[in-house]
Amino acid sequence: MANASTVPEPTPKQMLAACEAEAERLRDCIVDMEAGRFDFEERGVMFPDIEAYIREARTRLERLERYMDGLKSAAH
Repeated sequence: MANASTVPEPTPKQMLAACEAEAERLRDCIVDMEAGRFDFEERGVMFPDIEAYIREARTRLERLERYMDGLKSAAH
């Protein structure tokens, strides 16, 4: 088992790449939910409030984009 003190912290560029991938995933989810293609049952949600899920995904995406703006300035 690795000692936590020996594991290097991710660089801003690495964090930005991970955030960009998550932002893309959220965008795809939003598009799929809006188009009725998102499989809620596969995720264990039987009676979803689709509008609430879309709002939550948009909120998460907005927060992530603001965080990414800070990472972009640190990465350059």
